[in-house]
Amino acid sequence: GLIIVGSGSLEGELRTAIEAKPYKDHILLAGDVEHGVTLHLINDSDALLRTTLFDGDAISVREALFLETPVIATDNGMRPVGVHLVPTHDEDAVLAAVKVLAIQERNRKNPKNVDISNILAVLEVYNGLVSHER
Repeated sequence: GLIIVGSGSLEGELRTAIEAKPYKDHILLAGDVEHGVTLHLINDSDALLRTTLFDGDAISVREALFLETPVIATDNGMRPVGVHLVPTHDEDAVLAAVKVLAIQERNRKNPKNVDISNILAVLEVYNGLVSHER
């Protein structure tokens, strides 16, 4: 799903737009949320989207990077290194960036051809110690 944190002048319009979508049950317009809760949301998220026309350097972007949550943000010329930049007003670029991050995350969680020989060697040592103590 999607959680939208924060409030602003477009909140009413956004609420109306969300309500008109068939997937509205998968979107939560949370409004203003305590900072600690917001950090937990960022930490538990697959990605932070900061696709806005209204800000410069956002602390939420830096917090997400610190928490190692991938960030997709509109290119405003002020984003830190590590942010996946998309042009403003480009929904296709946002969608493409989300797809790329999803593939990267899937590959990170389910790597192929991973060399686990070191892990097996450590387990062999542990098994030897355990059997030797018996």
